[in-house]
Amino acid sequence: YMRIILAGISHETNTYCDGLTTERSFHSVRGASMLGRAGQETDVGGAVSACQRLRIEAVPLLFTQAQPSGTIERETFESFAAEILEGIELARAESEIDGVVLLLHGAGVVEGIQDLEGELASRVRNLVGEAIPIAASFDLHGNISPRMCEVLNGVFACHQYPHIDLHKQAEAAVAHVAAMVRDGELACCEIVNAPLLLPTTTTFVGIGSETLDRVLEREKAADVVDISWFHGFPYTDIE
Repeated sequence: YMRIILAGISHETNTYCDGLTTERSFHSVRGASMLGRAGQETDVGGAVSACQRLRIEAVPLLFTQAQPSGTIERETFESFAAEILEGIELARAESEIDGVVLLLHGAGVVEGIQDLEGELASRVRNLVGEAIPIAASFDLHGNISPRMCEVLNGVFACHQYPHIDLHKQAEAAVAHVAAMVRDGELACCEIVNAPLLLPTTTTFVGIGSETLDRVLEREKAADVVDISWFHGFPYTDIE
């Protein structure tokens, strides 16, 4: 018997856009409404479906997302983050939780916070402690920061462009947390910045397809759970 928290804030922030992105721009689902998305090919649908398949009790709190737009208003982020943290506390008061899966994007920027996902993951880690496994799913266009890697035990970004595998990576994040709980061992994340830059391309033909095939082949050969390619850009200039 296992209980896993499901929650997330997803936004592709364009910091050059005028104006702030406020709560009214976000579409939010909570609790039972998240469970109702089982079977959908979305990050929420994938996570819930994985819980059902693995006979895990999903504890759905909040998933909120907005279309790409300007920097997120600080008050809006703090409201969502507080709701997630309070939900975790309430869930823990009811019964022990075994893990957390965060459904994120990787490109969120808030007033005064450059790294939304790293900030949220850090707050969750501080709340649940070091022994609870936390994994996260990400959009292909997100960045995996060193801070995220410090506090997460698994990073699962979608591999395909167009994004047809968000649900599969969310499923993988749930399965990864379940495996860590079962085995009693916590995985770690590592960033390796490869000196290459691919052109804008789909992953179904040409260099995009070829590179993805190589990445997936390395996943099978290496002692890793997932390689989130296209990710790992640091928040400082690359020399």
